[in-house]
Amino acid sequence: MRLVVVVALCCLAGCQRAAAPAFAEGEARALALFPLPARGPGSLDAALSRAQAVARDKPGKVSSWVDVGELWILLARDRADPGFYLHAGGAADLALALSPDNAAARRLRASTLLNAHAFREARAVCEALLARNPDDDGALGLLADALYELGDVDGALQATEQMLVLKDGLPARSRRAWLRFILGDLAGARTDHEAALTDSTSTGEARAFVAVDAGNLSFLQGDLASAERAFAFASEQMPDFGPALVGGARTAFARGDLATAKSRARTAWEKRRSIEAAALLVALLGPGDDAVALEREVLAHARRADPRSAALWLATRSTTAADLDEARRLVDVELTVHDDPYTHDVASVVALARGDLSDARRHSDAALAHGTPDPRLLARAGIVRLAQGEGSGRVLIERALALNPAFDPLWAARARAALGSPP
Repeated sequence: MRLVVVVALCCLAGCQRAAAPAFAEGEARALALFPLPARGPGSLDAALSRAQAVARDKPGKVSSWVDVGELWILLARDRADPGFYLHAGGAADLALALSPDNAAARRLRASTLLNAHAFREARAVCEALLARNPDDDGALGLLADALYELGDVDGALQATEQMLVLKDGLPARSRRAWLRFILGDLAGARTDHEAALTDSTSTGEARAFVAVDAGNLSFLQGDLASAERAFAFASEQMPDFGPALVGGARTAFARGDLATAKSRARTAWEKRRSIEAAALLVALLGPGDDAVALEREVLAHARRADPRSAALWLATRSTTAADLDEARRLVDVELTVHDDPYTHDVASVVALARGDLSDARRHSDAALAHGTPDPRLLARAGIVRLAQGEGSGRVLIERALALNPAFDPLWAARARAALGSPP
């Protein structure tokens, strides 16, 4: 899922996710004040260093620790490093120790719970906040994030609509844009993204994330020019921004510029160890490149940081029984905490690779339940239906390729092969 606040996975692969851990005061302080080398005066690193300095000088001020925690969350998202969420958790513990009922501290706790994939616990924190103050727009946004992950898209949209009434701006607009896309309302999603990016009160980092979201949606619909503009805007807000580099790499591939696509994907992987960058790079590597070593590194990283992507990776690239068993274990754990289209999509791929067509169909139906116009979901659901002997699979695959014939180097080729077309 890609709501603005929640986009990272945080837990050891194969283990049931639990609520964010509580830390002893000394441990929490050490985590919150963990030093990072500054990259420059405008970087997240530098902003974190400044916030940590304030927290050291004013350790009894709740807002100091909240600021530190929020910056750790931004860094975790920027670097695709789930370990940073532990640092945010330490800051949340310190803030709550000072003032257990402080709304900002409790919102920080909800954020750490969301990023630990403790969605039910996060929902409970947000509902308690809203019971005390129904006009807490921040709590409404976090509630929307939790409800989406739990499969309640209508509830998430309702919370976002309430948030918009209270405060129209980037946080609410970007959330509603994603939910509108999930529900198939592309025009509404574009309108909300445009409004979010004109919010002058938002930070450059926030605009960068939203611009990437907007670029990804344009890319999935085959609007490469709009996608390129959005990714370029994101890079202006945050130079060397990994997600923007990945988006640029995908767009270059779709245009047939394989050299640029490979270069951008490699840079994105080197700067931000995201699975999406690595998956794209591996798909683009030629026979002379050391793809095997990269695949080993990527899979090790995915098992730790992104079990859902690890499951997709194993089911897509491996045929050994042990790998497919691991893929099933990983996605089964994901399904205990997620009920969103993309987790069901991965579950369908895993089931298909294992030869369980009934389970693959069940999950692909769930992935398409909201009418999400994502060619990845459509193509894979079509492949499942063709495997079951259903002609409706051709319609889904043709629709996916009509949206963007180069939506993914590997799966677009598989979709064409399923239709009997040249890869």
